[in-house]
Amino acid sequence: STRLQDQLIESFYMAPQAKVQDEEVGSDDGPEESVQRERIPCCGWIAGLLGIAVPILVVLGLQQEDDSSIAFFVPAGLLYIIYLVEAFCCSKTTKYLCHVMNEEDFERYIHEVQAAAPTITFHIQNWHWDEKITKDKDGKTHKTKVRVNTHAAKMRYGINSHLDETLDPKQMISMFHLLHDASVTDEDLRKVASDPSRRLILLCDMPLRFHPASSEDRTAYRSSKADFYRRNKTDTHADKSETRSLTCDHHEKVLLILSGGTSSSYAKPIWMNWCVFAICTLVCLSVPFRLFFFSRCQFCVWEVLKHFSRWHIDFDQQTPMKSRTHDTSAASRAFKAVSRETLNSIQVMPNMMGTTPGKGISPQRGRFSPLALERLAALMERASAGGSDVALARATPSYWKNRDLNLVFDEKVKLTSEQIPKFQKLLDATFKKKATRDRKGGETPKRLKVEHVIRMEDSNLWL
Repeated sequence: STRLQDQLIESFYMAPQAKVQDEEVGSDDGPEESVQRERIPCCGWIAGLLGIAVPILVVLGLQQEDDSSIAFFVPAGLLYIIYLVEAFCCSKTTKYLCHVMNEEDFERYIHEVQAAAPTITFHIQNWHWDEKITKDKDGKTHKTKVRVNTHAAKMRYGINSHLDETLDPKQMISMFHLLHDASVTDEDLRKVASDPSRRLILLCDMPLRFHPASSEDRTAYRSSKADFYRRNKTDTHADKSETRSLTCDHHEKVLLILSGGTSSSYAKPIWMNWCVFAICTLVCLSVPFRLFFFSRCQFCVWEVLKHFSRWHIDFDQQTPMKSRTHDTSAASRAFKAVSRETLNSIQVMPNMMGTTPGKGISPQRGRFSPLALERLAALMERASAGGSDVALARATPSYWKNRDLNLVFDEKVKLTSEQIPKFQKLLDATFKKKATRDRKGGETPKRLKVEHVIRMEDSNLWL
């Protein structure tokens, strides 16, 4: 429906940066803000000013005729080092360009993140100040304060069950392609597929959001953390910290390539790579590159949302207190409108998955999607109840471009002009000249004309 499409597109391109988070996770409550473009932080602008100051100091140093030029070269060298460290080690641009993914990689990565369990670890480092007495060459004593680290400890919080509510990209990416391709001509489709400069580049900020599943879990979480710090506080000072991670690799910044001709394409503008960014940085043009880079890319916040509990909870029966089902943001509306298919283990046929009947196994990555596995499980369940075998298709229809279901494919196939009359005939036979309530005045169309037809060939969705 149009309403669902609007929700998905709004969630995909204008996902609000949710700032509401539990106090124990270290974030204050605040309003949501919709951001379409990535921005350079304050430290980036400061580093850019340092980059401008470097050539100015060098020029001034070269104009000096005596040894006073060193007073310009030394500060210029120090500022240049600070500028390079910020650009290469701390900037968002570096993180994005180091984690480039196409659609297939991104979907695989999101599924790994969804299946991963959250981990929370408490750390404490005890220390105190100590006086250190030293003597110089003249025999004079000097007292200096030095920090002495003593007892250190860490503890992983026990999580026995969790629920993931991270948005699945499959429906959103497919919806983007469907809406995008339906608004262009045949020539435009060919140009987009062959011109890397016209690809859509999406910058995904993927922060971790962990919430206790219930008020009892929140109380247990706080008491466990306070008890750990109390038991391990053995010195006058203590540094306390908490780390949150997943049982898989997590990238906070991801550059996603869309409209790449195929879902496996890595094609992007030739200037959009780390080597070009490094060259611009070395010649003190890092900030102009970042401004142009961010202006050519869409931006969204893709939250990795996990609800955890120290007890074994059936989340089908109990909804977490911070669940998306209680929220009204665009991302939450899309999450509620499109149910995500999840399947931990199923019973499958020996010839399909290479195992014995009656034993649950995990889905094989890259061969079957959770939706295909769920349909397969339903067919097997009906077959077992009826005592009859179920015949599953081993190949796609003969007119498909991709035939072998043992291969993974996800391709949009443009039908030829000779095939369009069949769909025009189908449309003419089913069209009714009747105005709906959303038509506000104007003449009712007598006929709809088919411009082009796209067949979606997806091995994971075919069964």
